[in-house]
Amino acid sequence: MNERSHPFLLRGELSRLPRSKQVHSTAATSRVASSTKAAIVIFVVAIAVRILIAFVTGVYTKPAYGEAVMVAVSIAHHGGFANPFATATGPTAHVAPMYPYFLALILKWIPWGPRFTLVTMGLSILASSLMWSLLPLGARLLDIDPRAGLVGALYGALNPLRHFVELDGCWEAPYAALALFGCVVFTFARRNRFTSDKTAFALGCCWGFALLLQPEFLVIFLTLLVVLSVQAHSASRLRLLRSLAIAVGSMILIVAPWLIRNDIALGGPTFVRSNFGFELDTSNRDHAAPDIVTNLFNDPASDHPDVNPTEARRMAAVGERAYYQFRQKRALAWIRQHPSAFLSLSEARFVDFWVPLHRSVWLRAVEGLLTVSAFGGLITLLKRGQAASWFLLAIWFSQPGVYYFMEADDRYRYPIEWTIALCAGYFVVQVYDTLLTYYGRFEYRQRESALSD
Repeated sequence: MNERSHPFLLRGELSRLPRSKQVHSTAATSRVASSTKAAIVIFVVAIAVRILIAFVTGVYTKPAYGEAVMVAVSIAHHGGFANPFATATGPTAHVAPMYPYFLALILKWIPWGPRFTLVTMGLSILASSLMWSLLPLGARLLDIDPRAGLVGALYGALNPLRHFVELDGCWEAPYAALALFGCVVFTFARRNRFTSDKTAFALGCCWGFALLLQPEFLVIFLTLLVVLSVQAHSASRLRLLRSLAIAVGSMILIVAPWLIRNDIALGGPTFVRSNFGFELDTSNRDHAAPDIVTNLFNDPASDHPDVNPTEARRMAAVGERAYYQFRQKRALAWIRQHPSAFLSLSEARFVDFWVPLHRSVWLRAVEGLLTVSAFGGLITLLKRGQAASWFLLAIWFSQPGVYYFMEADDRYRYPIEWTIALCAGYFVVQVYDTLLTYYGRFEYRQRESALSD
């Protein structure tokens, strides 16, 4: 019997094992039990903290509203994936399909209103709390010191600075974080078998389903394929190309039905989401601000269809695809004509992504400290040759890139928040170990000095 594959042994079975294996099996069972208890405690604490924040901020009194919610209402009431804004604009691919259909399923039993808000908020709290409770397990599966996962999980569970994302059931960000966590852990676990056809197919399907929730994960998937290809250097080039083709092909197989739907509904080829050009235009123009709140709600000249009914009717008249293509062309023209302003906005958005904007200087200092610690942890992981460090670096290199060109919002960073907390936790653990070692040496020298006297 292999005690690694059977960590939970009955007393009689345990007694029949050799003494060394009994000790190992008991230790493994103890570690599993401790990890389970830690996960449960973190899960409960995270839920309690978020419920407290909900009551303190009163966010539960605000109606559920957003593009995904409006599309869900359209699905539930009219059967069509359409109308992402307050004014009807017709068939859409403004949002990815998975979350609106999930919300539409809820709307079948719970009408749009206060109860719907409470249910979606509760589910969002559960998703984000589950994410943080799984981080210690994630660290272990990524071959990173489990203490780093524990420190990162405690930070995430107690952190009130992401309440806008974690308490707002209108958006898919907490579920996207869970999906990314699962995809990354699964990809890492199968990295040594990437050249297997079954593994490549499974990876492509896994990431394909994730793209239907968060299409921005495409760049992470492609970047991780590069990492896997580099690590599989012993495989033949033909074998490697075959695995890459299978992984990409199976991913396309999963998203293809939605792409066909978009082509038919919108009148031309469209990826999972259609709104890149629109967001690019909203973010890069005269008087644009780096953040989404200022651009959407504090700009009296805003031509966002959600707050400008005239613009929404213009969009409905020409169709979403043609309208977004027009907005993209206008954005690219503005960028060519105003390179300095575009560069300035992009720099501000880069800073806002890694050090999220807050009204309080002290809160932003805390965000800055977290980011510095995270980069310190990642650099340490890279120096020590940890295999997972290249996966984390690939995520940080690929996912944020598009958001340097679009208005900043906490929702865009949240799916990779767990990687930041994990690296920051690793940095804290390394600093603690270094200080402990230094203190131990200091005590040893003190004793040696006392004995010599």
